[in-house]
Amino acid sequence: MENNYPGGKVRYIENGLGVKLPENYRLALQNYPFPKFAKSTGWSLWDQPFRIVEATGFYRNMKYARWPENLLCIGDDGDCCPYALDLNDGSVSKVYKGNLMKLMERYESFDDFMEEVEADYRELPP
Repeated sequence: MENNYPGGKVRYIENGLGVKLPENYRLALQNYPFPKFAKSTGWSLWDQPFRIVEATGFYRNMKYARWPENLLCIGDDGDCCPYALDLNDGSVSKVYKGNLMKLMERYESFDDFMEEVEADYRELPP
């Protein structure tokens, strides 16, 4: 896991995007709490740094609704409606097809987002 990324997952993302990740998000990446979805892109929180960097780059370069540098794509439920972590205030938003003008859900903090995702995970069949 960490071995696939020289310097670790956090460093890969920070260096790849030129950002500083919040501590609570760093911990979630380093101790991924959803083993059933490890290395998956069909869950609210991704653990693959390559996918995070790739998706964030994609949304930063969209023609019609570019994401600012302070947003990081942290996951997607497989519906092409990503979750964006705001690196300035720590909030998380789910937006329709990446369009920031089409807000679907908003969490005041990454911790609030994690509470919701953990509750969803507990409801899944074994």
